[in-house]
Amino acid sequence: MKRNEVSDITLYLWTLSFLRFHKWKVAVFIGCSMIATTIELLFPKVVQLFIDEILPEQRASDLVWLLGILVLLTGIMFGLSAARNILGRVITEHGSKSIQLAIFKQLRYLGFSYHEQVPAGKTLALFQVDVANVQRVYSHYIPKMVKEVLLLLIASVFMFATNWKISLLAMSFTLIYYVFGPYFERKAVSAGIEFRNEQTNYTQKLHNGLSGMAELRAYGAEQWHLGNMNSGLFVLNRARYRFALYSGIRTALKFVSINLGLLSLFVFGIWAVKNGAFSVGEFVAMSFYCFRVMNELTSVVKLYTEQKILMNQARNLYEFMKMEPEVADNGTAQVSQLKGNIEVKHVSFGYDKDKPVVHNLSFQVHPGQRVALVGTSGHGKTTILKLIARFYDIEQGSLTIDGYDIKDIPLHVMRDQVGMVFQETYLFGGTIRENIQFGNPDAEEAQIYAAARAAYAHDFIEALPNGYDTIVGERGVKLSGGQKQRIAIARVFLKSPSIVLLDEATSALDNSSEREVQRAFEELLKGRTTVTVAHRLSTVQNYDRILIVEQGRVMDQGSYEELLAHSPGFKKLIAGVKE
Repeated sequence: MKRNEVSDITLYLWTLSFLRFHKWKVAVFIGCSMIATTIELLFPKVVQLFIDEILPEQRASDLVWLLGILVLLTGIMFGLSAARNILGRVITEHGSKSIQLAIFKQLRYLGFSYHEQVPAGKTLALFQVDVANVQRVYSHYIPKMVKEVLLLLIASVFMFATNWKISLLAMSFTLIYYVFGPYFERKAVSAGIEFRNEQTNYTQKLHNGLSGMAELRAYGAEQWHLGNMNSGLFVLNRARYRFALYSGIRTALKFVSINLGLLSLFVFGIWAVKNGAFSVGEFVAMSFYCFRVMNELTSVVKLYTEQKILMNQARNLYEFMKMEPEVADNGTAQVSQLKGNIEVKHVSFGYDKDKPVVHNLSFQVHPGQRVALVGTSGHGKTTILKLIARFYDIEQGSLTIDGYDIKDIPLHVMRDQVGMVFQETYLFGGTIRENIQFGNPDAEEAQIYAAARAAYAHDFIEALPNGYDTIVGERGVKLSGGQKQRIAIARVFLKSPSIVLLDEATSALDNSSEREVQRAFEELLKGRTTVTVAHRLSTVQNYDRILIVEQGRVMDQGSYEELLAHSPGFKKLIAGVKE
């Protein structure tokens, strides 16, 4: 997951790229803004005309004509402004939707390894903080920047056209802002970045606390957690105050530079009017244009600075979107159905390069065979299942299915043809029906019921007040461990894959439920290749072959009876289970 150093310009262009399918809307939006802004800035010229020519000569007919023009221009400006606002809203929604969909696709694209290695709180902060802030580029900064820049440019043209000498004098005072401003702008940007980072850290702590609430209560660690959150909040507030300080100084500089510029305009303008070098109408128009130019100039700088802060958030998203998955979907094999002939030859793998978990592993599973991996915990059995499912790529050796190198099989085929029940069952916070149907979104009602019956889950589901429409709660909190596991098993039954991987799939079931599910397995796993990680050796007595795995190696293998007859290691495992 390599991090890329990129410029703010690249980040900004990348952010804007999510609007590429709506460039005509953007063009019309800019066009409406330009015309509406030009009309808005014509009003001071109309006032100048009224003061200098119509009012002194009291030409009533010209006044009526002028008022008619003003009404017409106001109507046009109103229509264009409404169109601009509507288009701005549409562009905002499209941009926000595009970036959210892109992130969801990237999360799926990165696959299993990313979700195991990156804390959930960090990913949550990506959505809660980073995405929300980048979306502000669409909802606030792009529309505002377009409007402010157009106002600045067009108002500058009108101002210099009215009197370029006074324009230069008034604008010279903005140098105050540009002499001292950049220092405080940089400080504000730095403080803003620190503040955003502390927000992410605090979100991570908050997520950890909520996820581990049961453990906190069980260990009586509520006060410890409260102190931890309090210290995090202190650091967050300190960063917030620092950001507010430099932002306040920046705002004060803006106020001083604008007001000094306006003061110079009033002093010189009044002198020029008294000496006949400047008409009253010109002075009024000039005052308006000068104020708008200086205000928009400082506003553009402020918007630019604020967007630099947001670009730090965009940098996090950019780096996330540019991550390449450790498991690439480059499979070109023309295969849609797998038979399940798994062959592992001299495979080695480690989550860390210098700490291998699997060492020179070799074994074969023929189509329809059932093979169990047994041994003490922490010796690589679950990792072997993940390699067969291609959640990770092997580092050495070869792993083939039906003669195809596993890397040549398209990932969608692997996901379709391999079903897995994890040791820790995850249920989505919807209904039981939705959780079972997750195994096959196109399944009909009868198929869902059949899968539940096969997993011996139908009876307890029907006994619930709302049956299959019962809401299970977050992570299935309203169900027992055995009930959750049977729903997970029902998913695999509904999916009907060619290869089934079970990671202690019956470990959460009581003896009665386990016997029922084992009978279901006997029937439903016929003809399907099955690899099981088993702790209860009684559940794999009738498996075709049992592999004893220690330190990531197959130390012994055979049927249950063969191992019981000649394997001291297997006898030791049985003795350990009985104890």
